Amino acid sequence: AFFGMFSGLYHWFPKMFGRYMNNTLGYIHFWVTIVGAYLIFWPMHYQGLAGMPRRYLDKS
Repeated sequence: AFFGMFSGLYHWFPKMFGRYMNNTLGYIHFWVTIVGAYLIFWPMHYQGLAGMPRRYLDKS
């Protein structure tokens, strides 16, 4: 949903306001978002590959 929201913003912004966004800032935003998501979720992926379960059963 996060990436869809930003893609919609980049698509509809020129149609709503009649101005184009800066391409350089758009490319920077895209790569910072992709790399940021990768850095956030990579440790969880690595722990899953190492055998850590997603949930522990607790019957307390």
